[in-house]
Amino acid sequence: MEKLIRIQKSPAKKGYIESVNISGNYLKEHGFKMGDFVKLTISKDKIIIEKTASTNILQMMGAKDARLFKVIENL
Repeated sequence: MEKLIRIQKSPAKKGYIESVNISGNYLKEHGFKMGDFVKLTISKDKIIIEKTASTNILQMMGAKDARLFKVIENL
């Protein structure tokens, strides 16, 4: 599946920064669901988003200790 989206501007401390918003039922239809962890790979003119193989393990660990999610966000 291909979807054309536009790079948007989002407010930042000193003006605006580029941003991308990806949402829609097609995410669920293609195997992504709320709470999944994804790996974002960015290179020149290319962005790849992949669900991590360890999503289920991380979700179970986070359910036991929500502080884990804060640690992951800071990595």
